[in-house]
Amino acid sequence: MGQEIDTDEKTIPRVMREIPTHLNEVIKELKQHYENASYDWDVIKCAVDAAQPTTSELTLKELRKVSRRFTIQLIKWSELVEGQPQPSSWEEPFPVLRWYGTLLTAKVNRAVNGLEEAAPNDTPENSRSNTQSSGNGSAKIALLAIARSLGALAVMLRNPLQHEEALLTFGLDLLRLQQSLRFQYPYADAFECAGFDDPDYYEEMEEFYNGHLPIDPFRDGPWQVQGARVSDSL
Repeated sequence: MGQEIDTDEKTIPRVMREIPTHLNEVIKELKQHYENASYDWDVIKCAVDAAQPTTSELTLKELRKVSRRFTIQLIKWSELVEGQPQPSSWEEPFPVLRWYGTLLTAKVNRAVNGLEEAAPNDTPENSRSNTQSSGNGSAKIALLAIARSLGALAVMLRNPLQHEEALLTFGLDLLRLQQSLRFQYPYADAFECAGFDDPDYYEEMEEFYNGHLPIDPFRDGPWQVQGARVSDSL
């Protein structure tokens, strides 16, 4: 598990070695899981392996609805599973899925609001194309949460017990959500958060995680960065 951080309440692992560090690895594994369950991967993958999607299966209204349904169902399912025996291989990915999955609705809602209910004297198009808009920031966080949730699911599906159908369903929702968010916010990764996106911070991150960084498909592929970052012009 790597080194740990001691707190007053619990010991939190720094490094989660079981979860892949690259989305390309996750996609390859998910493809196998879904094909083993008789799904047509080319139909359901929703351009997750593409640099940029060219269409969206979800409207903005559906995007909000699917993200809310996903989070509610995940919370209910997690509460049920917590009271049951779990395979040891779930020790790392299960809390990752719960953490990122439960914050997803709030971030998706904020991103959708930027396109449906733009701030006074602003426009939905500005929310989309202005790389430093709150909509782009929320979309970026949501997309990273989706990628890391998919990574957790890929590991859990290695030994799904009686939960294979639920895990596969969560994955189908996440695949559609990432496609729609990336289509609506093509400049999401150009959003820069002060401090967190500084080069020095990445060096600290690598040291903190012992080189085993969380999944970031904008940094490591296959998702392509669109537009210029503010720091690029400095």
